[in-house]
Amino acid sequence: MAVYFKRFVERLAALGISGTSSPSASVTVARMDVTNESPPPRLHFALKSLPALVLLPAHDRQPPYRYFSGVAKVLEMLKWVEAEATAKPIKLPPLAHLREEDVGEYKRQVAEREAARSAAARENEAKEKAEADRQAKAKKEREAKENKKEANSAGDVAEAALEQAKENAATKAKGT
Repeated sequence: MAVYFKRFVERLAALGISGTSSPSASVTVARMDVTNESPPPRLHFALKSLPALVLLPAHDRQPPYRYFSGVAKVLEMLKWVEAEATAKPIKLPPLAHLREEDVGEYKRQVAEREAARSAAARENEAKEKAEADRQAKAKKEREAKENKKEANSAGDVAEAALEQAKENAATKAKGT
């Protein structure tokens, strides 16, 4: 997770949100290793887990403090700062979590992923259609078989009736 926190701080500085070199900076980032030193007692931090992000708003530095609780990913942490900062409004650009040189690669990867998903969806549709066609063909074959049985059965009945009529006619001819 430390990688995400480092990248988060880098992105804050690159976006001009933090740092002493940017006159528009509205966030000051401070880091403290609580394994070697304790936070100032006057702050009364309630750190439930480490690492932790705590925001002390410019105009309200009293408890309860704002703690980040979410997925420790750069974009989520940037959005948290955007929502919670009070000194100056922060408006993040699209893809704020990426460096300019990474945006093209990100877009390429997203396009590849979407193309792969589309291809998989088309493949699934083709499989479903083939299965539906197979089932429809099997149903037609069953119906044709049943119709043939019925036709054969009807033909047998007609043949039996014809034989009966012939016998009746022969019996009648003998009797007259």
